[in-house]
Amino acid sequence: MKILLVASFFPYPLYSGGQVRLFNLLRNLGKKHEITLVCENRGKIIEKDWNAVKKYCRNIYTVNRPAQWSLTNIIKTGLSPYPFLLTGHKNKQMTELIRAELNKEEYDLVHVETFYVMHNLPSGIKIPVVLTEHNTEWKIYKTWTDRFWFMPLRPLFYYDVLKLRFWEEYFWKKADKLLAVSDIDKKEMEKKRKQKVELIPNGVDCDYFSKIAKIEPEAPTVLFVGSFKWLQNRDAVSYLLTKLWPEIKKKVKNSRLWIIGNNSLKFVRQNGDGITIEEGVIDIRKVYSSASLLLAPIRIGGGTKFKILESMAAGLPIVTTSKGVEGLGSDTNGIIVKDAEEELIDKAVCLLKDETARKEISNKEKKFVKKFFDWKDISQKLEDIYLLNN
Repeated sequence: MKILLVASFFPYPLYSGGQVRLFNLLRNLGKKHEITLVCENRGKIIEKDWNAVKKYCRNIYTVNRPAQWSLTNIIKTGLSPYPFLLTGHKNKQMTELIRAELNKEEYDLVHVETFYVMHNLPSGIKIPVVLTEHNTEWKIYKTWTDRFWFMPLRPLFYYDVLKLRFWEEYFWKKADKLLAVSDIDKKEMEKKRKQKVELIPNGVDCDYFSKIAKIEPEAPTVLFVGSFKWLQNRDAVSYLLTKLWPEIKKKVKNSRLWIIGNNSLKFVRQNGDGITIEEGVIDIRKVYSSASLLLAPIRIGGGTKFKILESMAAGLPIVTTSKGVEGLGSDTNGIIVKDAEEELIDKAVCLLKDETARKEISNKEKKFVKKFFDWKDISQKLEDIYLLNN
């Protein structure tokens, strides 16, 4: 098949969940199909990263995306029906590139990653358009607005959320085939779309993450991993630092907190006794293998979390919230799921003190993620959907 894939980001290096997802789908599908990638470029792409993606693509075209937060985008948003998110992703060059490719080549379908570049598709496309939604974006922004500290600005943000919801649901209906990452989002989309939505969850390369041997840390170590350009990770780490970690530290005095992620040094301001903040990690597997447990107190967001899948594949015990396990189904073997603040603290403390329990959870997690969330199987399911809609 010949696939034109349109994305709001370049899929390498693997700094965000979206990049991990797109790169692994390209890596598996690109072996059997001809894929042309058209995507936004948010910074300089070095040759090594370009070549990592080019191995799986027939052609790659990128368009520069200016900074989202600018006076121009704020003014445009106020004067247009589009919300702030879509305004920042409106790109005439992308539209012209897509139009030129469709006129030049006979593609079997267009695959779009994230709805907020859908408005860059030219009108009159006569082949199937497959849209993947990573989250229900308007809900994330609404939750953030609900908690915004300066109340006089909330009405303005709520208006933008209303616009965002309108356009997100509009593009759900406009796509020929809609794909969700979690079952919760799937059900929400089906209510609005009135048609079946396919579930293509996030996955993990189980073989890759299981290759690194476990190294017991010198001190009990709590790990948090995430890209801090996303609201949900900034909220979670703030909650962790202000509410959970101080109590854990009191009960396990020699414990350490390790915070890893892109932009962590910019957004994670707090430092203190036993806290290490790090970004630019080359091999995240070594991080997972050197911690005692992953604590992911996620309170907003949707979709399946890569930090959860990767930790399971690496055999790192996990304590998280019900939000953290969205997309994994009802049987999340091994993972400890609690929403109350006191329970998150207690479970983390118990695991830090109990090596036997950590090993039991590790074994359950590995078996579960291998059975249901390996990228090879997920990519095959996506290919089957392509073939049905061709």
